Amino acid sequence: GCSSSSPTAPSPPLIPTVQGQYAGTFTTQSCQETGAASGSGFCAAVANGGMVFTPQQSGANLSGTMSIGAFSPIPVSGTVSTDNVVVIAGSGPLQLSATLALTQWRGTLAGTAITGTMQFTITTAVPVGSGTVSGSFTIRQ
Repeated sequence: GCSSSSPTAPSPPLIPTVQGQYAGTFTTQSCQETGAASGSGFCAAVANGGMVFTPQQSGANLSGTMSIGAFSPIPVSGTVSTDNVVVIAGSGPLQLSATLALTQWRGTLAGTAITGTMQFTITTAVPVGSGTVSGSFTIRQ
């Protein structure tokens, strides 16, 4: 027999799943050295490298760790939205009393990959200096 179905309301958009481990690389588009970092070769040393993001998800909220290049992983947190945009930030201590601050990180999730742009700053306390990197990244599960 035939059955007719009445039109149903569209279901609300779902929050995408961003869990596990994403690994890939970043490429520097610009880099600025200040203070003690000026002329130190910092920018050349961190020009390109690996990136590993290990998120835990609770609804739209993400928390976890991010490692950039050879630096120690730092704690990060952020959100994922129904349009597949992932935004995170965080900071943490590095060796030699330096700090890594991931100030901007915005990616779009497509399948198992996240691609986007980011900015991070590494600041040293003694002597005082910093290096700020802006670039793009692609990481995959």
